[in-house]
Amino acid sequence: MLALYENGGHHVEYSTRARTWLAQLAADSNFKIDYLTHTDSITDDLLSQYRLIIQLDYAPYAWKPTAMTAFQKYIEEGRGGWIGFHHATLLGEFDGYPIWPWFSNFMGGIRWKDYIFRFAKAIVHVEDPASPVMKGIPDSFVVQKEEWYTYDKSPRPNVHVLASVDESSYQPDTSVKMGDHPVIWTNEKMGARNVYIFMGHSPILFDDWVYQKIFSNAIFWAAATSQPATPQPATPDLAPTTTAPPPATASPKAATATHGAKQTPALTPAPKPKFKALAFYSHTVEPDHIAFARDAINFYTALAARKDFSFDTTSDWAAGSEKLNDYQLILWLNDFPHTEEERSAFARYMDGGGAWLGFHVSAYNDRDTRWPWFVHFLGDAVFYNNSWPPLPARLIVEDQKHPATRRLPARYTAPINEWYGWRPNPRLDKDVHVLISLDTANYPLGKKDILRSGDIPVVWTNTKYKMLYMNMGHGDLVLSSPLQNRLFEDAILWLGSNAATPAATPAAAPAHGATHPTQ
Repeated sequence: MLALYENGGHHVEYSTRARTWLAQLAADSNFKIDYLTHTDSITDDLLSQYRLIIQLDYAPYAWKPTAMTAFQKYIEEGRGGWIGFHHATLLGEFDGYPIWPWFSNFMGGIRWKDYIFRFAKAIVHVEDPASPVMKGIPDSFVVQKEEWYTYDKSPRPNVHVLASVDESSYQPDTSVKMGDHPVIWTNEKMGARNVYIFMGHSPILFDDWVYQKIFSNAIFWAAATSQPATPQPATPDLAPTTTAPPPATASPKAATATHGAKQTPALTPAPKPKFKALAFYSHTVEPDHIAFARDAINFYTALAARKDFSFDTTSDWAAGSEKLNDYQLILWLNDFPHTEEERSAFARYMDGGGAWLGFHVSAYNDRDTRWPWFVHFLGDAVFYNNSWPPLPARLIVEDQKHPATRRLPARYTAPINEWYGWRPNPRLDKDVHVLISLDTANYPLGKKDILRSGDIPVVWTNTKYKMLYMNMGHGDLVLSSPLQNRLFEDAILWLGSNAATPAATPAAAPAHGATHPTQ
């Protein structure tokens, strides 16, 4: 397939996240993606090499005449399929370029009118659950953040609408409305299988299984291929309004319609992943922790594609906590559970045999945290102090035979990070096995906040559980070291290896039910 995307501007973060997600889907499903950031090279010959074009937030103006003609022929004659997102309906006079009349008609005869520049949360209703694009999608779902476009008129009379947004559900409310407001549709007058999906501004869309499912459904339908069975990710920021996706079966007519597209062999189904991992993160924490989570998601997404495991992400801690038993491994990238329900669910998951990999602030706890179970889980380690500003540090690898540290030297210098001290020291717990610690040659470490002395473990495991904690996780340089990245890679592969689906355990006592001297 061929994907067009904008390598700059307001949508670059969305396009970057889309490329990461598509890379894993392509690896899982055995297809190839080429990318273009301009249309200058588009010709009939170029497009003939592809069965699907994805227009990722790429506007329909400033195209060269040759590219416009080739694209129009590709769509009208059904030479392949097409999926457009968001910016693909920026139809009008922009940047000195005229509207593309053919593309306007392709999109239902519409012209861009306005948009909600401050963004709004809204409910989207599925109108055609029998469509292959809507297969497995809830009747309604919530989009947490979008800059909803309006047009001079609804495209409905000229297209087949698959889903529409409920403008009365906008939060915050706004006067930027158009009444009947389709957001997913297909133009059945064209030879190509085609679908336009309005949602496509924010990268957080890819945190949600609903959005991922719509996107993947669209790919396999528009490319006229059969879709392999893939694991359903957890539910994050685009939370469905129902508790689980209701089954949706495409009608025989919908399932077999070709819209003139050439039938091609089905893609080879991907092998079952070796294990399934779910990474939790938050985007309301401090910027350096957000930066690490972003880098970690990209790192592990690429690793999952190479090492044949499933890697899903979510920033919805409540919804994700309900699905822990669907995964063999849980990661906390830059935060930890804050509610009683989320904490109890995690404790049951780990007591039932689940695995956990935590980074940096995910283990932060003090007198106000009030989660004694987690303190014991960490080996009775309680946050005591930290170094500041973030600095590199010399580390000692205490166990070079452990699967997580087997490829590390006895000593190495880690990239810039904020380093935590602990009291009590987790090493004092008989079940804790320390893998890496700070070299005392670092002291004094810091300038404003200083670690001056002491034994400070950096990476350890509580051998009563399948878990590993790393103090690394502050800023955008943590994953800049190929040497240290071996630890990040081997840790997740060790935790995921021979992992079994956690057994369901009875509901535990409230997470605050125990006491601890420091709490």
